[in-house]
Amino acid sequence: MEITLLEFLFRNKERPIDINKITIDDAIYMLKTGVFDEYFDREKVVKCLKRFKDNFFEEYYGKEFCPRCLSANVEEIKSYEGVKKSFRCKDCKKKFKHRGIVSTHFEDWVILKIVTGIYHGETMSKIHKDLEEELESREKEFKARTKIPSEKTLYDLGSRIADKLRKVMDFLILVVGGLKCQRIFCDDAFSRKRRKKNRGIQENLVRGKVFTKSKRKRKDGQYYYVIVILDADTRFIIEAYASKTRDKISFSVAFSQAKEKLSGMPKSMRGDKLKSMEVAAEKYFPKSKVQHFFQKLKPYEKEDLNRIERRIRDLRRTIGKRRKYGTLKVLRTYVTIAVMGINFLEPMDALGGRTPAQAIGIPYPFREVGP
Repeated sequence: MEITLLEFLFRNKERPIDINKITIDDAIYMLKTGVFDEYFDREKVVKCLKRFKDNFFEEYYGKEFCPRCLSANVEEIKSYEGVKKSFRCKDCKKKFKHRGIVSTHFEDWVILKIVTGIYHGETMSKIHKDLEEELESREKEFKARTKIPSEKTLYDLGSRIADKLRKVMDFLILVVGGLKCQRIFCDDAFSRKRRKKNRGIQENLVRGKVFTKSKRKRKDGQYYYVIVILDADTRFIIEAYASKTRDKISFSVAFSQAKEKLSGMPKSMRGDKLKSMEVAAEKYFPKSKVQHFFQKLKPYEKEDLNRIERRIRDLRRTIGKRRKYGTLKVLRTYVTIAVMGINFLEPMDALGGRTPAQAIGIPYPFREVGP
């Protein structure tokens, strides 16, 4: 007897909720509040995700799915002259347009160019220039009617894409029951900037005029920080929170978001001897349950802390060498997409050719890079 996908995933046969109307925000909320297991069989969902990941690009990539009945038995409406293609489902006869990762009228290749451009640390002006060149070649080759976003729209699209990718990552983590981490490292990055050194001059009775110590000037809001929380064993970046400061509030937000993704308390936590970091860690990971190692170490004494330093180096390389960003929102967009790529798409020799996501046990329907 054949059963539908909805009947397979649902625990309650009465189906009191419509799965087609559940957003990823709803799913995350249900997982956090414990309501998810009342309606869905989590083990079946995870198994379905693993199978979906294994054969997604071989069987499903490039195919259209009907949003009403989830059928792949669809046909393209050739007479449609709009920007995006239109399709008709042969099973339920519903007409629909192609749907990408975000709700937009731009084609998939435009969104892909934006993501890859941000992932490689390119500026929005450079991404827009690449889109114009790609559009020109596509119009000559395919004679297709299409359009690209303006440079101003690129910022909004990048932010929306980053927000959707972050929600997908949070859902995948929560649906498997959270991350099982034993050792956590914490550090802040992107705080070292090029600053002009103004040397003051003072008079000395013996030597005359001499230079005083260097004085650094800083304008408020000009520089930003990224607080990175890492699983030491799998090199998985649990949280990367961008902030204007590295005070107690910023570290508290980072630790609280990281704690939501964990299945339990870790055994130990390491970091630099920063007072604000210690206070926030004590609030969310108290010493009574987690062993703390916060101390200022010299570079040659860091040992295991070099793992998080290398992850920070990867973030710098992925995002770009630029240290100054127009707004905090732009930096968070770049950081989110960079973390997604590092966690899910970059295999490491230290992990046996696996990505950090594979090492930590997250099922994901993305292309696997490397062996």
